Amino acid sequence: MFAFIGASNFGWRLGAAEPLRMSTGSLLLVSAGYLLVLIIGLVSTAIISRWMASTYGANKSLGRHLALITIVGEPMAVASIVHLFPHVLLNVLILIPTVIWSMYLLYTGIPVALETPAERGMLMASSLVGWLLVAAVSLLGISMSLWTLGVGPLLGV
Repeated sequence: MFAFIGASNFGWRLGAAEPLRMSTGSLLLVSAGYLLVLIIGLVSTAIISRWMASTYGANKSLGRHLALITIVGEPMAVASIVHLFPHVLLNVLILIPTVIWSMYLLYTGIPVALETPAERGMLMASSLVGWLLVAAVSLLGISMSLWTLGVGPLLGV
């Protein structure tokens, strides 16, 4: 929602160049797709976490895994307010510490929420970070492939 409002009012700023603007239809399409990907990412990460639970001796309740992943992602949701003014440098300066905060919540939250020893919790958190990095790079590759094939928003004034 914040990215849609910011991009429709200001356009994306990539430095000193003119802001990058998209039509309202394209922005709605990108925003809806982004929301869908976020929901799929939340659920799939909770399912992957539950799948890892037997390996790391963690609680196997899907509800606990979904709650943990929701809490871990909450700083990112709060920090998304920075998208009201979509400037790349500003977003990086705000979102990098927010990612660090989310990772701290992941590493400290797994032993508490999933009732696993701290050593195994650290290993499970590291495995989940690996899963999230692979998912992020895959999403970038998929979106770039789709845009190259012409499936994506039209850029314009």
